[in-house]
Amino acid sequence: MKICQNCGAYNSDERMFCVDCNEKLSDTVNPEQQKEASAKIDATIEKLYNKKDPLYVSLYDKIVGVSCIVVSLLLFILGFVLMFKNRGSSLPFWCIIFGAIGALEALMPQISWELEKMSLSLRVNNVDDLTPSSFYLAGRKIGATMCLVVCLVCAVFATKDVVHPPVIEIANTLSTSTVGYKNSSVDEITEHFHEEWEEIISGGDYTVSSYLKYLKKANFLGKREKIMIKAIIEIRDLDMDYSSYSDISQFIADYEYKMQMK
Repeated sequence: MKICQNCGAYNSDERMFCVDCNEKLSDTVNPEQQKEASAKIDATIEKLYNKKDPLYVSLYDKIVGVSCIVVSLLLFILGFVLMFKNRGSSLPFWCIIFGAIGALEALMPQISWELEKMSLSLRVNNVDDLTPSSFYLAGRKIGATMCLVVCLVCAVFATKDVVHPPVIEIANTLSTSTVGYKNSSVDEITEHFHEEWEEIISGGDYTVSSYLKYLKKANFLGKREKIMIKAIIEIRDLDMDYSSYSDISQFIADYEYKMQMK
C-alpha cells in the first residue's frame, strides 16, 4: 500500500501516481503504517455501512438520548428535594418515565423496533423481512424529542417549586385580592378563598417552614405577612392572635417561645 503525500489517498503498491491527484507516489509504507491505514479504512467502511441502517443512531439521537438521561437524573434529585420539604410531589418521578422512554427510543431504537415486529407477527408473515417506513423513523425521532420536552418542562416546574414554594405564591395571590372592597380583612379573604386557604393549612410543616423563612427576611408587616402569621398559628394550634402583632420580629420571638413551651 502507498499513501499519497499530497492528498492522503490510499493507493495500491503497483501504482506510480496517485489515483486521486496524480501526484507521484513514494515507496510502499511499512507494515505498521499499513496496519494503521487498514484499520482506518475498515472503520470508515463500517461507519458508512451503519449509516445505511434505517435505525442508525445519529448525532441528533445521541444528543436527545443523553439529554433525557441527564434531565431524568435532575428530576430524580428534585423529586427527593420536594419530598424532603414535605411537598410529597410525585410529578418529577412520573416524568422520569418519559425520560427513560426518550433515552431508550433515541439510543436503542432496535428495541422498540423488535417490539413493533412482535406486534406485527400476529398479523403478517415474514416480519424479519420488514423494514421501518419513513413515517415510523420520523415518529421515533419526534417521540424521543417530545419525551425530552416533557422532562424539561417538568424540571422547570419542579425547580420553581423548590426555589419558590407554592404556598408563598398562594399567600401572594390572597394578599393582592380585594374580595369585596380594597381594605378587605385577612379573615374575610381566607374565608372567601376557602380552597386556597385549605391548601395552605394542609401543607403543615412545609407551610410553616416556608413562611417562617420568608418572615425572618421580611421587614414590613403587610397583608401577605399577616396571612402567613395566621396560617402558622392555625397549623401549630397556638393560643395567639395574629391581628395583635404590628411587628414581625415580635411574632417570631413569641412563636419560638410558645414552641419551646409545648
